[in-house]
Amino acid sequence: MASSKLPRVQYRPGSGGAVYAVVLALVATAAFYSQSNLLFVALGIMIGGLVFAVLWAWLSLRGLRVRRSTPPRVSAGEPLVLRYRLDNHARLPAFAVVLRERPVDEPGADGGPGRPRRLGGAPVTWALHVGGRRGVRMQSRCRPRRRGALSFRGVTIASTFPFGIVRKTLTFDLPESLLVLPRLYRLDRDLAGRLVRGADGDEGPGRSAGGDDEFFGLRAYRAGDRPRAIDWKRSARGGGLVVRERTRARPPRLSVRLDLSHPFDEAGGDDDERFVLEERAISLAGSLLSEAHRAGLRVSLQIDGHGAPAAVAPGHGPQLAAMLASLARVEAPRGRVVVAGPAPSPAAGVVVWTGPSSAPPPRQGDRGGVVTLLGAADFTRHLAAATRPGAEVNQP
Repeated sequence: MASSKLPRVQYRPGSGGAVYAVVLALVATAAFYSQSNLLFVALGIMIGGLVFAVLWAWLSLRGLRVRRSTPPRVSAGEPLVLRYRLDNHARLPAFAVVLRERPVDEPGADGGPGRPRRLGGAPVTWALHVGGRRGVRMQSRCRPRRRGALSFRGVTIASTFPFGIVRKTLTFDLPESLLVLPRLYRLDRDLAGRLVRGADGDEGPGRSAGGDDEFFGLRAYRAGDRPRAIDWKRSARGGGLVVRERTRARPPRLSVRLDLSHPFDEAGGDDDERFVLEERAISLAGSLLSEAHRAGLRVSLQIDGHGAPAAVAPGHGPQLAAMLASLARVEAPRGRVVVAGPAPSPAAGVVVWTGPSSAPPPRQGDRGGVVTLLGAADFTRHLAAATRPGAEVNQP
């Protein structure tokens, strides 16, 4: 949670300040021209209201402090909820308080259809009343449009109470960053089932040590082993304690490799089109990892391309978030860098790239097993029918 320090204070005319000044000038002109007592009374009331608004703006908001909390992770396209704690340390209450986030500007991000900004707009929330020596909880909702690091500079708190004549703004520096995971989609059921059935490679379903099923073998005793697992007859023959190991079921493993080292040539020299294909390939790889995890498979991820070293994160459940975070951090340089020669194929699994799925046929892996090619150029054909318009799913 990021906490605020002393803010920067700024005063500006409010939304009704210009109109109020014009009306005040007209009433003053008419009062001095006509010497009407009623107009002088109205002029005095308007001047008193202006003085009261200036004094209230000077006294209000001075005791406000804000804290922000962000969720641990969020996927692109999902609602992002930012929560705040607004405390008023002064005795004077604050009214009609508007809180607005200040995201960090992205250099070179024009917000076009090919490269949308990370946020469509600054998150905004408000509180009608913050009592003296009290606090309120607030929250704002936004929707990240791109994966990667989303940074915030701070927040601004403003109020034009009571008449909208003077706007007082407090600017708090609350630097904080949040990693936005790739957008996840529901894959086609036939595709997901075929990949699950084809994930049996050389490390497919089998049995390994560490369970409570059939007898697996003998090994030396280690600290923490259960006493009931000790083979006392073998241990009595000398040589130390011996433990009986039993087997456990080993789920199949699916290897996913994201290959960005061979850009799809039909994208031409259009950087925006290449950017879209790369983002779709990354989302397709993340969705595939989520589907495999949901089906109970052990999954592994390897990222190639753009001259960067491969990032490998094998494992299952708890490591899925780390794999998605690795996909979120993939940054493609503006200049196209092609790695010479194809990367080694996994034993059995899926290769995701920026071209079509039908470019080369599925081939045999280096250690046996079928390697399936999924392409971002025909991205929609891999999605479930209900989610093809672009609906995302929550990450595990």
